[in-house]
Amino acid sequence: MSRDDPQTITAVIVDDEPLARTNVREALRPFQQWQVVGELASGEGALEMVRKLQPQVIFLDVQMPGASGIEVGRQLLTLKEPPLIVFVTAYDQYAISAFELFAFDYILKPFDDERFNRTVERIELCLAEDETRRSVRRQQSDYRDPKKPLDRLVIRSVGSIRIIDVVDVFWLRASGNYVEVGHRDGVHLQRVPLSFLEDHLDPKRFCRTHRSAIVALTEVKEYRHGSDDSGQVITRDGTEIPVSASYRSALFERLGID
Repeated sequence: MSRDDPQTITAVIVDDEPLARTNVREALRPFQQWQVVGELASGEGALEMVRKLQPQVIFLDVQMPGASGIEVGRQLLTLKEPPLIVFVTAYDQYAISAFELFAFDYILKPFDDERFNRTVERIELCLAEDETRRSVRRQQSDYRDPKKPLDRLVIRSVGSIRIIDVVDVFWLRASGNYVEVGHRDGVHLQRVPLSFLEDHLDPKRFCRTHRSAIVALTEVKEYRHGSDDSGQVITRDGTEIPVSASYRSALFERLGID
């Protein structure tokens, strides 16, 4: 059976824990069109296994002896046609790194059948729809361009991981060890330095306005002068974002304000 057989979805499982590999294998058993074609107990050799077996999906642990799952993911994305990557791990702190690798999903151990089945169903839809499959492949190939800015943010909270498209982001503000992300569906906290986001967001779309704030230029509705060279911008969702004197000139230039 080949990876091009529409009736078969091939997968490999890479995890250093035998029970964890068994759990994934058993979770796939009710889905008759799925076939586990290989298993491995470490990240070492995973790239070679994928090259040889050409699976459509890889279920990948993160913390393993030798190469970590994140390192394996980076290696996989150098392939012409990498598999869909599903991380299955007990550690949620790697979610940002995982989704930067365009992981298809990130499942936290221990998982239940309902959670795992949702992933399986999404994979089946992706592989069945040509345009969806091409979109995922384009995202994976974009990894080869290290200058490409982020196109989505990963927000972790208790029991969930939220994916936010960058085009839906209005503004970002530092808040202690977190960054408040204002977007079309509300405000969520991301545990990442604001400087990291500044370095990885599209500079054509976003502009730093203050040491604690970044704004999407398309979402600026109004600028209000302060008592000195500072001020604030009002975004389309009504949020007031501070503008310090040191960032005002660059902001005005980007907005086309004299």
